[in-house]
Amino acid sequence: MLKKYKNQLLDIIESRGHDPTAFIGHETNDMQSGARFNIQYEGTGLKFVVTESSSSSHRFTCQYTRFHPAYPKEKWQYYPTYVAIDVIVPRLVEWLDEHVKELNDEMSLPDQWEQIRSEPWVLEVGEITGEELHRFTEEEARQIRESIIDFRSTVIKEFHPLPEQLQLIDSRLKYLSDGVSRLNRTDWKALALSTVIGMSINLSLDTERGKFLFSLFKAALSQAMRLLQ
Repeated sequence: MLKKYKNQLLDIIESRGHDPTAFIGHETNDMQSGARFNIQYEGTGLKFVVTESSSSSHRFTCQYTRFHPAYPKEKWQYYPTYVAIDVIVPRLVEWLDEHVKELNDEMSLPDQWEQIRSEPWVLEVGEITGEELHRFTEEEARQIRESIIDFRSTVIKEFHPLPEQLQLIDSRLKYLSDGVSRLNRTDWKALALSTVIGMSINLSLDTERGKFLFSLFKAALSQAMRLLQ
């Protein structure tokens, strides 16, 4: 591919807000595939490939892989004839804005399930004993429900959820509170974990604020936590 076209593609990458050093460009040329310029998003399966016409250095077609665990290839963008680079550019923009951006967004998000493994009060249930499979007594259930009410008040004070966020929070906490009567201790602890993680996602909390939310839950249930050990 002519340098002016390769440079144009690089300019597009930079203009869409991406670090150009994160992309690798290399050319291949074989009898079966023809002359190709391959743009690889380094360290991933994302690729954008431009194939040059065998009869002209100014006409092209293209193909890219989509963001997906298997990185499937899109079908070749065929035209009645090979097209000018200006027709290829919108496809590159589409690939950058949809698939590269989605991958970047995914990589930048914390894995809150992994983070919360550091909170032994929820996850380290140890060996499941006969006691763990028992349900809570009426007094234990009362203490936990009161603690959940306290936790809700603290969440409102600290995070100021929007009305639609609070509606979802209330729904999750009611389900958690109702679960005290119908679940054994082990299952309720698992439900508590998923509830607080769901609240963190609903509130769009970053890593540190997510940890803070879990600390508030732990503090609110500190009295009842002794029942869950």
